[in-house]
Amino acid sequence: MKLTKKDLMITYHAENCYRLSMRKKFLLFFNRWITLTYQEAENSKEEPIEFNSFSEAESFINNIIIN
Repeated sequence: MKLTKKDLMITYHAENCYRLSMRKKFLLFFNRWITLTYQEAENSKEEPIEFNSFSEAESFINNIIIN
Protein backbone atom coordinates (compact mmCIF):
# COMPACT_ATOMS: atom_id res chain seq x y z
CA MET A 1 0.00 0.00 0.00
CA LYS A 2 1.40 3.37 -1.03
CA LEU A 3 0.96 6.05 1.63
CA THR A 4 -0.91 9.20 0.50
CA LYS A 5 -1.93 12.42 2.23
CA LYS A 6 -5.46 11.04 2.60
CA ASP A 7 -4.09 8.27 4.83
CA LEU A 8 -2.70 10.70 7.43
CA MET A 9 -4.65 12.90 9.83
CA ILE A 10 -3.50 15.68 12.15
CA THR A 11 -5.41 15.81 15.44
CA TYR A 12 -5.46 18.49 18.13
CA HIS A 13 -4.55 16.85 21.44
CA ALA A 14 -3.87 19.73 23.85
CA GLU A 15 -2.66 23.31 23.77
CA ASN A 16 0.36 23.45 21.43
CA CYS A 17 0.18 19.69 20.90
CA TYR A 18 -0.83 18.10 17.59
CA ARG A 19 -0.56 14.37 16.88
CA LEU A 20 -0.44 12.34 13.69
CA SER A 21 -2.72 9.39 12.97
CA MET A 22 -2.56 6.94 10.08
CA ARG A 23 -5.43 5.08 8.41
CA LYS A 24 -5.14 1.30 8.65
CA LYS A 25 -7.44 -1.12 6.85
CA PHE A 26 -9.57 -3.21 9.17
CA LEU A 27 -11.49 -6.21 7.84
CA LEU A 28 -12.76 -5.68 4.30
CA PHE A 29 -14.77 -2.45 4.37
CA PHE A 30 -13.56 -0.65 7.48
CA ASN A 31 -10.67 1.63 8.41
CA ARG A 32 -9.08 2.49 11.76
CA TRP A 33 -7.06 5.52 12.73
CA ILE A 34 -3.86 4.56 14.57
CA THR A 35 -1.78 7.18 16.41
CA LEU A 36 1.78 7.22 15.06
CA THR A 37 4.43 6.57 17.70
CA TYR A 38 8.19 6.34 17.93
CA GLN A 39 10.53 4.48 20.24
CA GLU A 40 13.94 5.95 21.14
CA ALA A 41 15.54 2.73 22.36
CA GLU A 42 14.57 -0.91 22.16
CA ASN A 43 13.48 -1.17 25.82
CA SER A 44 11.92 2.28 26.12
CA LYS A 45 8.23 3.19 26.02
CA GLU A 46 6.60 4.19 22.73
CA GLU A 47 5.75 7.90 22.56
CA PRO A 48 3.25 9.51 20.16
CA ILE A 49 4.67 11.79 17.47
CA GLU A 50 3.75 15.33 18.57
CA PHE A 51 4.19 18.79 17.06
CA ASN A 52 3.91 22.30 18.52
CA SER A 53 1.80 23.68 15.66
CA PHE A 54 -0.44 22.52 12.85
CA SER A 55 1.95 23.92 10.25
CA GLU A 56 4.85 21.86 11.67
CA ALA A 57 2.77 18.69 11.38
CA GLU A 58 1.69 19.64 7.87
CA SER A 59 5.27 20.25 6.73
CA PHE A 60 6.31 16.88 8.22
CA ILE A 61 3.60 15.15 6.16
CA ASN A 62 4.68 17.03 3.04
CA ASN A 63 8.28 15.89 3.61
CA ILE A 64 7.47 12.19 4.01
CA ILE A 65 4.86 11.89 1.24
CA ILE A 66 6.24 11.57 -2.28
CA ASN A 67 3.69 12.44 -4.95
